[in-house]
Amino acid sequence: MATKETYAARLNLTFDMGLDDDGKTMTRRSGYPCKIDALHAVGAAFSTLTDNPIINVSLTENSNIF
Repeated sequence: MATKETYAARLNLTFDMGLDDDGKTMTRRSGYPCKIDALHAVGAAFSTLTDNPIINVSLTENSNIF
């Protein structure tokens, strides 16, 4: 059976920056390296530090499979 060992993780946040002149939603994306067990805490901390709402949170991870 294969095993997976994660060696890097990145928390990706997408912020709602409001509407443009045509009424389309403008977004801004940011990514931060993070340990997997701290993802929720980091995401929650960022949400309290910004005036713009977070509309998406995703995880990118790099792993070795043995």
